[in-house]
Amino acid sequence: MKTIITLVLLTASVVAHALTPTQKLAHAIAKAEGFGARNAKPTRLHNPGDIRALRGNAYSGQIGVDRQGYAIFKTDRAGWSALEAQIDKIVAGASRFYSVNSTLRQLGRGYATSSIWARNVAKNLGVTPDTSLFEILDVAPAIIVVPNAHSLDF
Repeated sequence: MKTIITLVLLTASVVAHALTPTQKLAHAIAKAEGFGARNAKPTRLHNPGDIRALRGNAYSGQIGVDRQGYAIFKTDRAGWSALEAQIDKIVAGASRFYSVNSTLRQLGRGYATSSIWARNVAKNLGVTPDTSLFEILDVAPAIIVVPNAHSLDF
């Protein structure tokens, strides 16, 4: 009887700690950025996504900006929340730079300073750099309507 109860408790614990697709992508990005490594900038700044702050725009939990423009967060949790919020903006179609149709390679071109960033994130996720975000995040692709000379405009 004791063995069965222990197994049930362990299973419940694993289920409670399962990551969402957004969290999986956030963790893959953080690992590629070096978050958690001793003295790495993302670790020191509590900024797992190595997010740069835009002038006049502060993230929740942000307490400053370093000399290179990277956001400094009060806690790791605040940094994780900011990274996940950025991913959620992409899913919602609210990002000015990325869509769920973007591949990791395309995301890396605009997001990262390293040309190997997309390969590292892809490796952390077990996919290729040409995998689209909608596949990683388990959402529908964005539908983009482009008018042409053969379309009717009502």
